[in-house]
Amino acid sequence: MRELLDNRLQFNGEAYIIKDSPLPSYVKELEKVGHKYRVIFDIEKVIDYLENPPTYKKNQTYVLDYFSPNIGKPPHVGNLRSAIIGNPLKNILRKVGYNVISINWWGDFGTQFGELIYAFKTKGDEKELRKNPIKHLFELYTWFNRELEKNPEIKNYAREEFKYLEEAMYKGIQIDVSPFFEGKPLSELLKNKTREEQNYILWKIFREITIKYMREQFYPKLKLEFDEESGESFFLKKAKEVAKELLEKGVAEEDKNSIIVRTPYGVALLLKSDGTTLYLTRDLAAAIEHYEKYKFDKKIYVVANEQSQHFNQLIYIAKKANYPFADKLYHLKFGLLLLKTEEGVKKFSTRKGRAVFAEDILEKAYELAKEEILKRNKDKPLEEIEKNAKIIGYGAVIYAIVRYDPKKDIIFDWDKILSLNGKTSVFIQYSAVRAKHILDKYNKPIERPNNLEKDEERLLLWLFYYYAVLEESARKLKPNILAEYLYNLAEEFNRFYEKNRVIGSNREKERVWLVNKTYQILKEGLNLLGIDVPTFM
Repeated sequence: MRELLDNRLQFNGEAYIIKDSPLPSYVKELEKVGHKYRVIFDIEKVIDYLENPPTYKKNQTYVLDYFSPNIGKPPHVGNLRSAIIGNPLKNILRKVGYNVISINWWGDFGTQFGELIYAFKTKGDEKELRKNPIKHLFELYTWFNRELEKNPEIKNYAREEFKYLEEAMYKGIQIDVSPFFEGKPLSELLKNKTREEQNYILWKIFREITIKYMREQFYPKLKLEFDEESGESFFLKKAKEVAKELLEKGVAEEDKNSIIVRTPYGVALLLKSDGTTLYLTRDLAAAIEHYEKYKFDKKIYVVANEQSQHFNQLIYIAKKANYPFADKLYHLKFGLLLLKTEEGVKKFSTRKGRAVFAEDILEKAYELAKEEILKRNKDKPLEEIEKNAKIIGYGAVIYAIVRYDPKKDIIFDWDKILSLNGKTSVFIQYSAVRAKHILDKYNKPIERPNNLEKDEERLLLWLFYYYAVLEESARKLKPNILAEYLYNLAEEFNRFYEKNRVIGSNREKERVWLVNKTYQILKEGLNLLGIDVPTFM
């Protein structure tokens, strides 16, 4: 399939390539059509290919950095889109043979932690923190910002709290907070501790309780798994060393006791006059460590368009410093996620009832899916209905986002994402369930087909094209290519099924084989996107 891709394969039921050159064994001949060549396949060899799909080995390592939520805050729509691009991309790259290291880079350091610590000391409730950590911590963030409008002086108190936390970090203070999770009262953990130690304990509890909640409550909804979970706090000391090293190399310069780099994308601040590092410096430190650790061939940051200046500066500084990985850094940027409302297209917002957080969106999709399932399956056990509603609802959100080119803005329309009409995961899942239903009725071994008819050959070639799609998705770093293909395959399968009887026909053996391959590819393709196939719709 690689050879066809190199010749710019085009496919829509029939295959065309641009160049006439040596081709693989499953191509019988080329037929010139205008400036292109129509590919005439050797059907027997195409069947062989599908019976024994290729195994891939690329001998390249990609580090994939995505999701990246903030400690103490629910994942927002930007985190959601990053996860829904990054997770399928990880799966696709692995499928075609890349060694992929997936990293979740937690927003676990910065002045906002001074605000959170001050808010917790002032208004926090240990019982609420244990009961619903994300909700309580976010309420504290919100309370602080409301209070700030009334009393700007509290900003100074928050800065002071952060300063103590920062000093604890730079001193390398380490305190075990596991007794808190075993039920020990927070007051006892904080007793007889310095202010630096107290702030470190609070920060570590906020961090660990957030990560625990995410792993248990949020990750399963999107089938998220990471090889490494680090964050800014891991690279504080290293970041200072990097800033000073860049100064010594002449890449950076001093400016009013700060360390800066002048770039075509604006002045990049690496070290503040008070000696504290910034997000950019910590990202540089992380890139250096990840290269030392993984010797990556590419490091991909799945982050919104709004961060373009940051990554332009990062890559520019890496190149100027002659870091060996400078040309291997890549910002996979994505657009906005917008909401269609009665008032027009708007950004997601808490005003007027529009959902703002990732979990709100997933929960609403689940409720809508459950409502639809109950209309048709009232006799099914509630547990099964809820399980399938989650598969359908969460899958609908994933597909509604992943089917678009990452660079494009998305208009999220609740009326469409769960529809059986149009480009939705629901239609693809329905097609997979339909195929599985046919297979369940066929109670014999599935055998290799012979002498396919025209409609059967057309479906066969759509199935064959799957492997080219995987390669193309990986090469272009665009999981939307796979998402589009799965919809087209589902559409082609339904066309085939409407015209051609399967069970009980004189072509039963051939058609059941095609149905089985269709089910396998739809299921695997959806799984690569992070979507399961329900048992009923």
